[in-house]
Amino acid sequence: MKENQIEIRTGTIEDVAVITDLIRNMVLEMENYSGHRVDKSNSVWIAMEKNVRSNIYSIEHIFLIAYHESQKDDVIGMVSADIEPLDSIFVEKKRLHLSAVYVEPNARRKGVAEQLIGKMLEWGQQMNVEEVDLNVLVSNPAKQLYEKLGFKPNEISLVKKMGK
Repeated sequence: MKENQIEIRTGTIEDVAVITDLIRNMVLEMENYSGHRVDKSNSVWIAMEKNVRSNIYSIEHIFLIAYHESQKDDVIGMVSADIEPLDSIFVEKKRLHLSAVYVEPNARRKGVAEQLIGKMLEWGQQMNVEEVDLNVLVSNPAKQLYEKLGFKPNEISLVKKMGK
């Protein structure tokens, strides 16, 4: 095995703080791509950690962790996804919503996100989902990766900023 080979495993209760930190890094970075401003108060992140903790062993949710095979304690990325039902007015179908993908900046452009998403898609197939969706900001460079992996625009969210 190569020293820098990426390993991916399912997140456990011991990973809750790391997962929460990676989600924080992701949303803080999203601010730079015209995302919403992030509430940086401790209470928000305590609630996020509680949410991750409550979902870590849910059969309808998955957290995957990426690390270098030679450095198991150095998490370099994560993906979070859950099975969500469509609104009740639509015909029922199993849909997997990819809610978070984050790779540490020094580990980007090395296939980490692609491997994480690939493992998440394998899990979705095992769970018999019919489709996978995600949201991405128009100016986020990761949009190109998602398109390369076969994600296509399906809905467009239009936003109008209101003056004060």
